Amino acid sequence: MTTRIDRTVLTVTANGIDCSAYVASLRLRFGYDLRVSEAEVDLYDLPAGIDYWDTLVVSCGSTGTGTAGNVQRFNGYITDVNYDLWPTTIRLEGRGPLVLAERLRVPEDEEAEGLINPILVPDFEAPGIDMSVNPDTEAEWSDADMVTWLLQKAGLGGRIAQIGGTGRILGTEAIDQYVWRRGQSALEFIEELDNVCLGHRTFEGLAGRIYRLVTSPRVPFVDSRIDVTEGTHPLDSSRLNRGIKGARNRVVVRGFDDGGGPVLFQATCAHPAPPPGISLETEYLSSPLIEFELIGDGDGLSCQEVAAWKLDEVRHAWIEAVVPVWMDNAFQVGGTAYLNSPHLGSVNQALWIKHIDIEVGEDGSFTQTLTLRGAAADALRIAPVPGAFALPSALVVNP
Repeated sequence: MTTRIDRTVLTVTANGIDCSAYVASLRLRFGYDLRVSEAEVDLYDLPAGIDYWDTLVVSCGSTGTGTAGNVQRFNGYITDVNYDLWPTTIRLEGRGPLVLAERLRVPEDEEAEGLINPILVPDFEAPGIDMSVNPDTEAEWSDADMVTWLLQKAGLGGRIAQIGGTGRILGTEAIDQYVWRRGQSALEFIEELDNVCLGHRTFEGLAGRIYRLVTSPRVPFVDSRIDVTEGTHPLDSSRLNRGIKGARNRVVVRGFDDGGGPVLFQATCAHPAPPPGISLETEYLSSPLIEFELIGDGDGLSCQEVAAWKLDEVRHAWIEAVVPVWMDNAFQVGGTAYLNSPHLGSVNQALWIKHIDIEVGEDGSFTQTLTLRGAAADALRIAPVPGAFALPSALVVNP
């Protein structure tokens, strides 16, 4: 058997100062569940000229046949500095660029300004900033437009990689609900939108790039996926859970209330594995940003389409696998990986990359731990029948 030896490479700069020679270990975290990426870099010494909110850039990978090399993984800001007495190390803690959207609170208060200048008060005065139309142009806009505008307000326009959306024009009916409210951060408003926008999530990928993508419930089989195959890539601490704890077969969605009662819709389906004696399990979702009852009632989101999306989200058994790999591929959160592991629940399907944990240990080892998630493909009937899987030929022992 051929022995493979790869060498870890890394570059760490803080405020443009190369700290690579001082690095003892590092750990990076990304996830559409995490939203704001995180970095921990342990140094033997801290060069002068480094302070809070300085840029922190981390590149790492491996050198060897077929490796990605010294890829930029993290590009954010220093937010904390910690000191350990023994062994003497200094830890730089960093957070990705979305931390600025997390820290930026609504900078204006139209309601308060109206009280100061009552002659200027229009029909509706927001306790913050009216987001039912573009505050700069008063043009109608979509959820993707709102997210882009908020990121730009936080100074993150140059960090945007891709902002997807529903394509709906929002804020035409529930005008007083589309408000960037007093005391609310830009990221909190984005999260309110993401909660109802048919599976779209806003998060950071590698190198401080910001995405808003659909990540659930069904996982596409795409050519850009990276294959992770038992016997070749996963390390022995890999684990997988097939769960139906969150499975539901009814969704009730409650939306905007104009004073005559909220718009409301419920959707039902067959349960994938009902508890004994229980025929219906219900998921509830309520948001005043959902403006209409039925699809076609107006330009904005309807309870009907939100219920259909949410039901497809909760009607399946889900797979979540935690898979450490030696590979240094530039895995992207919100992308896909194809996991084939006969001994890990006989999984053989594409899964979303939900979370990535990258670690360079004190021994110089490079590891990526992938958290992969998706509706179980056998339930969707889009995968081979269990039992048809095979180990890589390198692991087959001849009798």
